[in-house]
Amino acid sequence: NLQLVLNSAFSGDTIILAPGIYSGTFTIPSSLTNLTIKGAQAGIAGDIATRSNTNLSAETTISGALQILGNGTVIDGVRVLDGDAVGGESAGIYVSATGVTVKNSVLYRSGVVDGDGFRGIVTALTSSDGLEVTANYIEGWATGVYVQDAGNVSVTNNTLKNNYVGMSADAYSNADVLTVSGNTIEASVLEGLGIGEAGGAWATTSSINNNTFIGPAIFNYSPSLALSVLGWTNGATIQG
Repeated sequence: NLQLVLNSAFSGDTIILAPGIYSGTFTIPSSLTNLTIKGAQAGIAGDIATRSNTNLSAETTISGALQILGNGTVIDGVRVLDGDAVGGESAGIYVSATGVTVKNSVLYRSGVVDGDGFRGIVTALTSSDGLEVTANYIEGWATGVYVQDAGNVSVTNNTLKNNYVGMSADAYSNADVLTVSGNTIEASVLEGLGIGEAGGAWATTSSINNNTFIGPAIFNYSPSLALSVLGWTNGATIQG
């Protein structure tokens, strides 16, 4: 039982998970800091040909959801399937902790792609600063990655494909810093990236650059947002 393993772990531990299916919603508690979870594909980017949305035999699959409450958690090389209700959200990975990294993972939701509210990765409304999302493959969600009320967030070198919305980002506090770079956002139904300011502001040091949008691209919900943040002069490629 994965939850029993998590409950028995100590801060700073590394848990190595064998290939297989771990069904349920699992919580990394706030008392457990700097934990690393390595799946069978640790170190291997989520979008390379040897990874699969549907072949379970080679992946460490969490069929359900992962709730991260422990600061400094690292998730590397797992597959999250379909998501579940967690932390007041519907998500594959729910982050309510600082300094969390999600990398080299596949997040896949089966069924019809629509706006049903299921997010691949979503931050809580507090305490999610320093999130890093890198080298993942994310498909089939209402929103692939949703960043809300979190600063110093980095979303880089991911493939977000066939989601209703590729990524959403809302600033609730002043001077939130957001970096979105090197991603391929493809075949989104509504928009590739929706960005807004919900009572706060994205810092002018934020950067959205060198991303490739195939299909719908960026929708800016905030007239006051500094256009330099949107990256029109910083290497954006838009196809379709």
